[in-house]
Amino acid sequence: MATLFLLLLLQPQKTDAPLVWRPDETAFEAWLIPISVADNRDFFLLDAPDRSGSPRIGSFWSPTRHQFMINGGYFEADYSPSGYCRIDGKVIKAGVNRKLSGFIALNRHGTLSLHTRLPDAQTYPSVLQSGPHVIDPGGTIGIRRAKGRHAARTLVGRKHNGDMFVLVTSPIDLYDLAHLVKNHMPDVERLLNLDGGPSTALRCGEVAIDNLTPVRNYLGKKRR
Repeated sequence: MATLFLLLLLQPQKTDAPLVWRPDETAFEAWLIPISVADNRDFFLLDAPDRSGSPRIGSFWSPTRHQFMINGGYFEADYSPSGYCRIDGKVIKAGVNRKLSGFIALNRHGTLSLHTRLPDAQTYPSVLQSGPHVIDPGGTIGIRRAKGRHAARTLVGRKHNGDMFVLVTSPIDLYDLAHLVKNHMPDVERLLNLDGGPSTALRCGEVAIDNLTPVRNYLGKKRR
């Protein structure tokens, strides 16, 4: 299965049908959405500041308007983003969190990119800080030791050829995930962790993973 997964990654894929990854001899599984350089556009960040009524991803997802949607970054007890957050030019959280190692950024065309420093507002109207890097920029493993914290994960990655991808997983320690990705996906140049656990959410085609608790923001891709 792992070999089949790698072969599929080399072929064009529709974002309506995420790949399912089940490495041999493990109980782990993940859903992967490849994003080619040519198809990297029309992404958006959605702010969801009102948690009254306990909204989930289904409250914002539309199968006719969106190709897919996932949960965004961490947030605090008061529901404010844990790190820097700017959406469509509006700064929602101004402070940069030194504990979070990376940034998701969208330019005016909705092109998705990953950064290690805060991107400028003129080029990137939407930016969300998160972390840690499970795979550090350059392709080395970013998690140094296991902590025994098994949780579902949502991540955004980039390959050495510039293609992007989204990865949503079943519960796993980040250290184990880093080694699985490094062993099975050696072409990954970096992989940034978003929020996870009960915040994990994915809507894509027939795959519906609902977050168990409300989350502050979402990352999605519009249909054309």
